[in-house]
Amino acid sequence: MEATNIYGARLDHMNSSKNFYQSYTSTKMYVDSIEAIIKSLEKELKTLVDKSGPSSVRAMTYDSIPGVAIKVPDEKVLQRIIELRAAIDINRANLMEWADTLDTIKRNITKKSKTLDDINLKVFVAAWIEGKKNEEIAAELGYSIGRIWNVKVQLNQILSSA
Repeated sequence: MEATNIYGARLDHMNSSKNFYQSYTSTKMYVDSIEAIIKSLEKELKTLVDKSGPSSVRAMTYDSIPGVAIKVPDEKVLQRIIELRAAIDINRANLMEWADTLDTIKRNITKKSKTLDDINLKVFVAAWIEGKKNEEIAAELGYSIGRIWNVKVQLNQILSSA
């Protein structure tokens, strides 16, 4: 039986190195985008609370700033705060699920890289998952820095053809 997360993403489809790389990078990008959405929602929520909360929690009073002031009804502000909190909660749950998926992919890739002699896979794990520099990877794997650089170029070509 094929393992999936709640969004239907396949977890056991990594039978080729191309699938390994694509699975990791696409899942990582999705996790990063969810984190950015949450950050944006939290910023909007903070701004709303700072502007419209009781004077004891407001960062400043906007009534004293000259110019056109548009007063948004309190009900609309409260409704938006509720919507933002719900969206943040949903995105956090979504983030946890995708972060788990990413961790599973990392474990599978790392486990497979230890059993294979595939230099592409070993460089991918070292560079993208472990965040090592070319010099560190070259020393660890016993290759020249130029060879590691060439392998990373090949990996980038594989990833860009996804």
